[in-house]
Amino acid sequence: EGASLSYPDSVIDFFKGMMGQPEGGFPKELQKIVLKVIEPITVRPGTLLPDVDFEAIKQHLREKFDMEGFSDFEMEQKIPAEVRRVTEEMDLTQGKMVMGFSLLPAEDKKAQAVSRIATAIYGSSPFSKLFMNVREKLSLCYYCASRTMASYGYMLVDCGIESANQEKAEAEILHQLDEVCAGNFTETEMENARLAVVNSLRTVTDSLSAMSSWLLNEILQGGDSADPTDEIELTQAVTAEEVRDYMRSAKLSVVYLLAGPGKGE
Repeated sequence: EGASLSYPDSVIDFFKGMMGQPEGGFPKELQKIVLKVIEPITVRPGTLLPDVDFEAIKQHLREKFDMEGFSDFEMEQKIPAEVRRVTEEMDLTQGKMVMGFSLLPAEDKKAQAVSRIATAIYGSSPFSKLFMNVREKLSLCYYCASRTMASYGYMLVDCGIESANQEKAEAEILHQLDEVCAGNFTETEMENARLAVVNSLRTVTDSLSAMSSWLLNEILQGGDSADPTDEIELTQAVTAEEVRDYMRSAKLSVVYLLAGPGKGE
């Protein structure tokens, strides 16, 4: 009766080969029943996609976000003359604040390793300064975390807040940055950061999508590391002084606030 049944698009795509080829191929009779008159493919699906024009994408982003003056990689930090503040209002209860920081761009793999450890200590891990203090101890945010694009020289701190707590949350986020810049973190925090970063490097290869993202990022940044675990040794060698000095380059550039009606004033 299979020949007379209709099948979901996901099943058809699977038997067509759009998700790859199983070991030994598809059972021909079953494949014919599902696909009916549709011809299956026998190559890797990605080879059928058109080439991506990265230059066109870059130009589109430059025009959309008014970035004509930016080159692909400028290894000179852009320090803002003043902090730009942008506020939008929506009909919501929980607000959102994103703080953007300028950083000294990471010129090599060593600098990127320092950036990963520094970010883990400051805000990208469950034992970070932002999580333990801004969220857990002071309860100023529903969540609070940082992420860094080291090669481009910027860091974002992203948090969910009550609009009334915006000023307190911002002040405490900056205070915790000052703590890292002053070297006020323990060797235990350093070791936890190393373990977290090393584990994340090791697990990249567990996922095809994560590995694809890693390789694409390497291409875009001009890198040549096909194996994330190649950077473990550099990560384990990062010192507290290197973390402190790197974070001292952070300069607040922009603060974006999404608040409820009348709460962004």
